Amino acid sequence: MLIIHILQVAHGDSIILEYDISSNRYFAVIDSNQVTEGDPPALTKLQSLEAERLSFAAITHPHADHYRGFLKILEAYRGKIDGFYTFPLDRQRRIKDSVKLYQRLLEETDSKTIRGNLIELIKILHFAKKYIGLDNWSEPKGHLSSITPAGFNGIEIAVIQPHSRVKGTYFQMLEKGTLDVVASEGENDISLAFFIKYMGRSIVLGGDVMNSNWRYRMRNFTERGGSDLNGEAVKLPHHGSNEGCADAVIKHLFKADGTKFALISANGLSHPHPEVLARLKALNIGPYCTCLSGGCRGSVADVLEFSDAIEPGLLRFINSVPDRNADAFSVPCQGDIQIKISGSGSLDIVPEYPALCSYRGDFDFLAD
Repeated sequence: MLIIHILQVAHGDSIILEYDISSNRYFAVIDSNQVTEGDPPALTKLQSLEAERLSFAAITHPHADHYRGFLKILEAYRGKIDGFYTFPLDRQRRIKDSVKLYQRLLEETDSKTIRGNLIELIKILHFAKKYIGLDNWSEPKGHLSSITPAGFNGIEIAVIQPHSRVKGTYFQMLEKGTLDVVASEGENDISLAFFIKYMGRSIVLGGDVMNSNWRYRMRNFTERGGSDLNGEAVKLPHHGSNEGCADAVIKHLFKADGTKFALISANGLSHPHPEVLARLKALNIGPYCTCLSGGCRGSVADVLEFSDAIEPGLLRFINSVPDRNADAFSVPCQGDIQIKISGSGSLDIVPEYPALCSYRGDFDFLAD
């Protein structure tokens, strides 16, 4: 069985792969975000799963909401990580220059948050080089880069973004030596995205790849005879934003037929975008959001006046929703979400909280 855990980490990404085969279990982690004190959710989850070793660890791109807390994970599994995958960094030639730049930026910024993020990123790179080793560190890129992590035999895993053209652009940003290299939308261009296929089922983990790069992939790969690397379940790019989930992109990422599921890792405040949710509904794609979106907070509150006719479980859900203007914190909707593919090929989406969703049609009975 393959289980992909999409963790609720507010605005950010954190994904754990769990593979159970022949009484052996293998684990991997893609990204981390930590917004509270203590251990990052990914480490807590790995420990609860009794993971003793990581087949690989990956950071999709250098935005802090994808690597905060990652150092704690690496330290917890020191000497027990078989592989490391990152965005294009050209570690052989430029890692020292990159670290020097990050260190200089530390001296130039007064932001405590940016300083903390830069320090962690520097430490992550040092740790990977020293304890995982350059021989086990890869920077997969291009339209299709197959990877073979230890223990994941029988699973097809490929990196389908970024394409090679963005590498030079990123290194130009490095050479300019500004905070843009860690604090602008440009880093989304170098984000890793994964395609996973197991028992005939396909999954896409979209990282923070933006619309322009998906369109480039469509023009220069799929439309020229490349494989249709689309999924039945897709972790939407860039937290379900308009910038990463245009209508054409959504259609490109999902299979044309059959039941389809969209997984959205977002804080529910700035993302996912209501227009993206509307696109999914129009395409009959069921969304599963880690946090309750701002648009949903308003829409469910509007039915409170009909509370006498609402099923008790649904009413409890509605009453748990804060004021629609609340913006201080993220409110779990589905919470942690599992994509489960059994050894027989069945695919199930299992949320931590089975909250009803209007975009999946769960409120349709109110109109009866």
